Amino acid sequence: MATVGDLINSALKKAGILGVGQSALAEDSNDAFTDLNQMVAQWNRQRFLVYRTIDTSFVSTGASSYTVGPAGNFNIALRPDKIAAAFARQVNIAAPNQVDYPIDILESREDYNLIQLKQLTTWPAFLFYDPVITTGIAYFWPVPQATIFELHITTKFAIAAFTGLSQTITLPPEYEAMIVWN
Repeated sequence: MATVGDLINSALKKAGILGVGQSALAEDSNDAFTDLNQMVAQWNRQRFLVYRTIDTSFVSTGASSYTVGPAGNFNIALRPDKIAAAFARQVNIAAPNQVDYPIDILESREDYNLIQLKQLTTWPAFLFYDPVITTGIAYFWPVPQATIFELHITTKFAIAAFTGLSQTITLPPEYEAMIVWN
């Protein structure tokens, strides 16, 4: 497995910045490291560049909104920029007869604002996600009844920022070439 530093050196050679037998100066490696983390942050916004999605769940409490992100109701390491899909699982029925109900995603605040009776409580059918900085907010409508539903959201698996040049790359192998050539 390659390290972040190995890939940075390879990228600098491919770009013609380093020649055979040369090593990058610490300042150049640090600049490239910053660029790498900025590039990965941009990749996290693009669904086709993220190699997997994750399902996160939370049992409804009767609230109309739930937090999404670090230490949120939907506890995800990095706040997602959007929710790709959602469903509600009816959990007050014995397994394996629990039923999943799809939830449609409202893509804009304007669509959510068109709902006139926001406190209606019954089966959830829609979700609006507001990706507030640090911890996003998921608004379900109608409001899911407490303890009857396990709410599920599907989000992109965020590639975490690298922490140092000696860190081993723990991504699928094709990402090494993406890093070197980009």
